[in-house]
Amino acid sequence: MGYEFAGEAGDGEMALSLLRQARPDVLITDIRMPFMDGLELSRLVLREFPRMKIVIISGCDDFDYARQAIDLGVERYLLKPITKSDLLKVLTEIKEKIGGENVEQNYRNKFRLEAQEYEQYARLQFVEQVAAGRLSVPRIYEQADRLELDIRAESYAIAFFSTPPEGPRVDRNFSEPNLRIRDALVDRTVSPAELRGGLRQILLEAVRLRDNASNRQGRSLLRQAVCYIDEHYTDEALSLNQVAREISISANYLSAVFSQEMGQTFTEYVTGKRMEKAKELLRTTAKRSGEVAFAVGYRDPHYFSFLFKKTQGCTPRDYRAGGAKS
Repeated sequence: MGYEFAGEAGDGEMALSLLRQARPDVLITDIRMPFMDGLELSRLVLREFPRMKIVIISGCDDFDYARQAIDLGVERYLLKPITKSDLLKVLTEIKEKIGGENVEQNYRNKFRLEAQEYEQYARLQFVEQVAAGRLSVPRIYEQADRLELDIRAESYAIAFFSTPPEGPRVDRNFSEPNLRIRDALVDRTVSPAELRGGLRQILLEAVRLRDNASNRQGRSLLRQAVCYIDEHYTDEALSLNQVAREISISANYLSAVFSQEMGQTFTEYVTGKRMEKAKELLRTTAKRSGEVAFAVGYRDPHYFSFLFKKTQGCTPRDYRAGGAKS
């Protein structure tokens, strides 16, 4: 059935020690055991391993036992005698549930990593704007709060790569003492190739961010990026790096300009476009959810359903049931 036997114990006290070592997915326990009964074992296990599935087997047809087990959150409460087929059915159902939970957890992790990646771009843009003196003090606090950055410390250590004299300069004329910048030099050993490549990228982006002319160029590049996204958002391989390559700028710069001008990240914009198209297909066609997922750029129908519910507040099936009337 796909299970692997992890161990057995004669009582709850011994079981707890083995559980901490083996960390199984499923625990099957009798309710009456010496030293520690099944309910107490379940209580301790679920406190320490909340995702573990517990099946309690009992010869006591006592509703109070069953109620306590349900309150604890055990998966099943089975009364003896138990047939082989009944136990196999329960284990099959639990295995399917664990599989579904693992898939959803993977989607959540993937979504969280994507959000973190683009949040880093937004924070980079914020630091650049602060260093260049483009933000007022109230605006600094406002953006820091939105990015969940705590800027209430007495001082910070910030390292800058210096550009030639004609490059951008750091503005030290902030109006509050705790926002003044003190000169510091931080050295790090890098290879010549790494240094040349890094400085070249910094200089290119510094020039773009230098004046009002840079802002106009940024808006022009953004229009190109948005046009490309609008034409290719259903492509599964669409990514920030791909769009940046198409318009010949760095992914960091594109992300910063995109967030600043559009008020949302690249991922949020693409996801929004895909969800709008998905809703249209669900309302106007008979395509199944999996077919809609492929049509809007998702290879994995389950991940599509996860994103749809997260962004729209309901499953594709529920949306179709109610959306056809709207």
